[in-house]
Amino acid sequence: MESALESIDALAREELARWGVPGLAVGLLAEGRSDVGAWGVASLASGERVRPETTFRVASVTKPFTAELARAVLDLDEPLDTPAGPVAPRLLLAHVGGLRCEGSEPLDPFPTVSAAVEGAGLRAWGEPGRLWVYSNAGYWLVGAAVERATGTRFEEAMREHVLAPRGLAGPGFDAPSASGHEPVEPGATEHRVYPVPGYPVARRPSGGMVATVAELLGFAETFWDDVEARTVVARQPGGRQGVGWMVGRRGGVDLLFHPGSAAGFQSTLMVVPERRVAVAALSNSTRGRAAFEPVVDALLEAVAGVPRWEPRIVDASPEELASVAGRYADADADVVVEALPDALSVRLSDRDPFTGRMIEIPAILGRPVGDGTFAVLEGEEAGAHFDFPDRFFRLGSMLAERVP
Repeated sequence: MESALESIDALAREELARWGVPGLAVGLLAEGRSDVGAWGVASLASGERVRPETTFRVASVTKPFTAELARAVLDLDEPLDTPAGPVAPRLLLAHVGGLRCEGSEPLDPFPTVSAAVEGAGLRAWGEPGRLWVYSNAGYWLVGAAVERATGTRFEEAMREHVLAPRGLAGPGFDAPSASGHEPVEPGATEHRVYPVPGYPVARRPSGGMVATVAELLGFAETFWDDVEARTVVARQPGGRQGVGWMVGRRGGVDLLFHPGSAAGFQSTLMVVPERRVAVAALSNSTRGRAAFEPVVDALLEAVAGVPRWEPRIVDASPEELASVAGRYADADADVVVEALPDALSVRLSDRDPFTGRMIEIPAILGRPVGDGTFAVLEGEEAGAHFDFPDRFFRLGSMLAERVP
């Protein structure tokens, strides 16, 4: 255990340099003992080095925390009023509430989660319970319900009902000690400081928490024997979804996990309950996931015996590939899909909800893995899955409708 992170030190440094990521912290928890390593610098401006105690914005790794808060203070099956109609919190927390990911209005002016829900222009896309569509807005609605149920602000309720009972004093919603970064242009290794350092109060239930790697591991440890957390509520492209957690399986071993990406930071938290192992990784770059995923996979394989992800590629006819080729778009995304002999080439741009800019994402190549789903095997988006339910293109939080 003592040498686990030392053994992957060279890999971490190699991936950090390959992707140009300024900072990276990785932690391992196994058999009640933890080990944390850190590489790079926290700020290109100050040169401050990343350390085990460096705090990062954990982005959507906040969602399992919010789900635990909802489990503590709400009836998960008592419907809430939403733009898609009455929807149970359980469905909102599993991204099957019929809501688009974001609202139509900026969230900066709102001082509380409850106020934001009234003014953010939350948007329905379809019938609740029918299709998994990643939705930050669903978590804002749950956060507002928490404030009504407890009579306190969301942050205070989180401290009282989730953090304090677990002995976690550190996680919170203040500014992180690391600065977020982004490439100077799509695909570049050179980085610059992300232009929006703040984080709207109203977004906190979906991704506003700030923590160290060790604090994430302390939270993960409480799920060793939590069977309910592993209950699958919905299917998503390439996987399954529970309440707050995504649920995976590798080599016959169940995983609880959640990735995060927001405002110049990327993160992941992975839990292997039956092996009593957890791995957390935090980065202060919008392409940090590409750098830390090989490190996380190496640790899971070495310590927990969890094999690396290897998709099973299947054959798809030219007709099947051509049937989904074309352009897909909405207010927040533009996607062009081209059919190749045995794959799909996808060019896409996505709106950054913090800056409002349309960000071009380096082109991805999707290989068919069955059931109309495609896996990305290389590049920054390696490991992602996309599909084409009904008339939509679906990738992560992106839902774009086919353009005739």
